[in-house]
Amino acid sequence: MALSAGTVGVGYLALGSALLFLLREPLRHPDTPGSRGFALAVLGISLWPIGLGNEYLVANPDLSVAAWNVRFLASSLIAIGWLLLSVESTTGWWPSKRALVPFVAYVGLGQAIAWSNPYHHLVLTPETTVQGTVLMTVYGPWFWVQSGVNYFLILTGTVLLAGEWLRSRGLRRRQAAILTLAVVPPVIANLLTLFGTVPIRYDLTPIGLAGSGVFLLQALYRMDLLTVVPVAREVAMAEMDDAVVTIDDEERVLDYNATADRLFAGDDVHVGMPASAFFETLPSTVYDLVLEAATHTGDGSEAESFPGETDGGAESAPDGTEVDPDPDDMEITVEMGDADRHFSVSASAVQRSIDSTAWVIVLRDITPIKRREQELEDREEELELLRQILSRVLRHNIRNKLTTIRGNADLLAEEIASGAVITDDAASADDAVTADDAASADAEDDDRSEEAMLERIEAIREATEELLGNSENAREIERIIDQRGRVVRYDLEGVVHRVVESVRRDHPDVTVSVERNGPETVTGGPGLETALRCLVENAADHNDAANPAVQVSIDGTDSETIVSVADNGPGIPDNELTVLDTNEETPLSHGSGVGLWLVKWAADSVGARLSIETKGSVSTAGSVADGGDATDTGSTATDAESTATDAESASIPDGATTVVSLHL
Repeated sequence: MALSAGTVGVGYLALGSALLFLLREPLRHPDTPGSRGFALAVLGISLWPIGLGNEYLVANPDLSVAAWNVRFLASSLIAIGWLLLSVESTTGWWPSKRALVPFVAYVGLGQAIAWSNPYHHLVLTPETTVQGTVLMTVYGPWFWVQSGVNYFLILTGTVLLAGEWLRSRGLRRRQAAILTLAVVPPVIANLLTLFGTVPIRYDLTPIGLAGSGVFLLQALYRMDLLTVVPVAREVAMAEMDDAVVTIDDEERVLDYNATADRLFAGDDVHVGMPASAFFETLPSTVYDLVLEAATHTGDGSEAESFPGETDGGAESAPDGTEVDPDPDDMEITVEMGDADRHFSVSASAVQRSIDSTAWVIVLRDITPIKRREQELEDREEELELLRQILSRVLRHNIRNKLTTIRGNADLLAEEIASGAVITDDAASADDAVTADDAASADAEDDDRSEEAMLERIEAIREATEELLGNSENAREIERIIDQRGRVVRYDLEGVVHRVVESVRRDHPDVTVSVERNGPETVTGGPGLETALRCLVENAADHNDAANPAVQVSIDGTDSETIVSVADNGPGIPDNELTVLDTNEETPLSHGSGVGLWLVKWAADSVGARLSIETKGSVSTAGSVADGGDATDTGSTATDAESTATDAESASIPDGATTVVSLHL
């Protein structure tokens, strides 16, 4: 018994409505790769039976054609959605808005031609009739053009999915397989309908679409299509940060990813080119070692050896590039642009055939790791030096000052005790001594005793103040080290004003002057005010000139700002400068305190270069603004270039014996 058009129409409407359930997952996971293309394809899959169902339920020819136009729209949506689903799920690429414009234009053009068909009959010819409620279509040329384009888009997407099916494993393989198979039922049903192979007047395509719906349900809920999306191998290789290059046994490039192309390749790169040309940015000596690590042609003992051990145990090639002599665990350093980049090189063999082998070379950028290692080494050096200062310098100073305090306290106690005895003896003196003579002697003894006690008290006070000062300086050093990495914007005039006013208040006998000829603000790490305060206080504290004077000057050039402190005192002892130059405290060579260490650490933290100039010599302790290595040059009468440079930027004012400058 033949089914009526109304029954088929109701069935198709129910089928189309049920297929809309497939939109649930892509709407829940809109950002998952493939979700947008999946949703567009499902929308077309649902509209096709819904349009046909309405067509079979109405007897009006115009309404039947309108419903057929909805089905015509559905075919384009399915084709475009399927292609976008395939491309995004296999490559991870979603086209930009500009790239989507042709698809939108294609759909719009098709609908414009379909709805204007009565004027040109390019989609449905005039021979198209209605039998009952079924539209008996005779297709025009545009229908076949658009159907051909739709089938091409579907075929392209299916080929991508089939390729992923063949290449992948596990869950990804099963997902690609079921998506590939989902195309088969509707294609067969549609072809049978188009060419009239089955003697039935109804469109069989919705039945095939129902089969696709079953496959898609399996993909969504049995294989987690839009909830677990493994990354395709091609996408992983293309997007990974490591540079990956595959070469054959004739040293030709078989494949490479975008990172390798960006870092190492030249302008004209292609598969099949010599590997040496691909790695043209690498020095030849480094390329040879990379190639040896890849092909394992040597056992490591034959690797070319270069003189000059580096800190990390690596060796230096003649061109200065660092390489690791062990080809199984190689690290190379290559100059790229204005900075050095560090790479870890590893390789694995891939058997292409019985007598052909390829090698996959992976160059991992370990520059951030190396930078972090260097920062940790610098930190360890700083902490070790801090430990030396705290354990040697402070211990030495504390022992000396405590000895001073104890000795003066003992002498003070003895003098007080002997003063009491003298007073008792004077009261019972021999009668031969007159009262006037005894009183005069007692007065002289009291004066000497009082003067001696005041000297002892002053020595104790000075020792305790120095201990307190060293303690505060040590605590300030720890604070500066802990705050490394912060960036501070300084009001330079305000910093100088606070420091100068503090020193003028504490040292009223010292003339402190300021000369300003530089910028109002500077940027750097924490510690600028600490460094300047220490410099000015030291210049005032240790100035024994008849007319002590300290001058703070600010000078600016296009490349740097120089804050200098000049004084006419005795200068900085040689042993203090030696300790700073060697950057090490030893039992036989230590400074008298931590003041200069505090200045140096503060300068390093700010990112300033510290230079100390006295008449006849210059000592510099450099640091870079980005927190990199500090490089110390020795004291320097021998370094003419350094002396000349610093003399130009921090010349000694008239009458000054020492100038300490911070080069910001």
